[in-house]
Amino acid sequence: MKVNLKTLIRFLSLDERIKENTLKNFDSYNDDQKFEVSRECWDTFYKMINLEVNKEFELAQEDLKVGKRDFQSTIYENIENQVYQRFIRDIRDQQESESLEDIRSGLHKILAAGTN
Repeated sequence: MKVNLKTLIRFLSLDERIKENTLKNFDSYNDDQKFEVSRECWDTFYKMINLEVNKEFELAQEDLKVGKRDFQSTIYENIENQVYQRFIRDIRDQQESESLEDIRSGLHKILAAGTN
């Protein structure tokens, strides 16, 4: 799956003003600026994943201590994979939703033009 950078920007836990400003001005950025935005977004994405993985790993360790979970040597890798897959699924869902909204908007414009 190819992730649209604008969708990634909308997905990230960033200040809403920063998101809006970046999205509004993105098309006018030069290639270096677009590269920098892309680099920062992906860096933020992986930081979000690492934070979530660490949080879930700590919870799993607590579950191990109290006997709610059996020990697995691959527990960290499994959690990391699950978190990554969940984030990708959420981005894909958002991207699909945005695509549907673009289609709806286009159809409304066509219908409005046809009634004039």
